[in-house]
Amino acid sequence: MFVEMQRTEVLVTYRRGLPVITVPLPSRRERCRFTLRPVSQTVGDLLEQVKAEDRGVERAVALAPDDRVRIAASDTIESLLENDFRLVINDTEYYVKSPPQERLSSEEIVRLSDVRNLVNQLYEALNVREHQIRKERELRGQLEKLSAELQPLEEVNYKLIVHRKKYLKNFSL
Repeated sequence: MFVEMQRTEVLVTYRRGLPVITVPLPSRRERCRFTLRPVSQTVGDLLEQVKAEDRGVERAVALAPDDRVRIAASDTIESLLENDFRLVINDTEYYVKSPPQERLSSEEIVRLSDVRNLVNQLYEALNVREHQIRKERELRGQLEKLSAELQPLEEVNYKLIVHRKKYLKNFSL
């Protein structure tokens, strides 16, 4: 099988902290951007997105750059972008150069942690009322069910009290 090697057709950049991979689509002869989530998406997700975007893509594979070993579809995008790699689409192979990943300073990590905590607090504050309403409805439903189960017992209890009063009244005479 003949595989044509391209050097600079696939670009990887970061936008708003997310990796964006620009890939040429073979059928339409146009480039398409794919914004990826590094932790939650996998190499398989990227390859499926490429195939879904261009139905003319019959084969899409990611390979390690030097030893030409296939990169597993279950590998995360984050691990894929740690090193350069080769992307094979149909019979064309692209060398993909991963941009250097920015490392956060300890000050930025603390700031991000503070923002994350604030977001969690806001989420809780906004959803507490909804949760309380849901719980209240659930408890009222349980109360109604228990009241319905208790009703026959209350009637028996009332009959016993009436009967006891009659008995005590007759006994005291």
